[in-house]
Amino acid sequence: MNNTVHEFINDNNISYISFSLNYIIYGFIKLGISLLLSLIISIERELHSHPGGMCTHTLVGIGSCLFTMTSVHLRDKYDVNTADPARICAQIVSGMGFLGSATIFKSNNYVKGINTAASLWISAAISMAIGADLWELGLVASLFTLVILLLNNRYKKFRYGKKKKNDNNDIRLEEGLNYDAENAPYGHENNDSD
Repeated sequence: MNNTVHEFINDNNISYISFSLNYIIYGFIKLGISLLLSLIISIERELHSHPGGMCTHTLVGIGSCLFTMTSVHLRDKYDVNTADPARICAQIVSGMGFLGSATIFKSNNYVKGINTAASLWISAAISMAIGADLWELGLVASLFTLVILLLNNRYKKFRYGKKKKNDNNDIRLEEGLNYDAENAPYGHENNDSD
């Protein structure tokens, strides 16, 4: 592929806009893969009405991929010795910790949102791998993440759904609660005996 850079220069020979067709094609491919792999993870979260669904995961994935691609190719555009791709990547990890913490909350005797925070974090990591030309690692991690989320969901339904169903049936009917085993993994919130 030709690495042609097109520049628009004014009368004073100052470049205002320059673009490379390689970067455009490269962007479509990498950001498209990032969107697809982030979407795979987000579908499980969306199907179970967890915070951080399709939109959040795909935006985190695209943003992380773009930041990584920018940091990797910064030296191509600007000839500076201080352009360090690891700096931007480290900030993505820190930023994801901040964003992920917004999805975690405590409700009576249990904490919710930890799996969503972790899936957002792994979505960013997968997209960073894609941005760094390691898309094979991103693909494998995306598939593993999906399997883990699906197995976790099945385990919660098995472990907490059937056991508590009979115990809490009378409580739910009396209090009018809409109890879901996935949303209260440690049993009924108001039951302090568990």
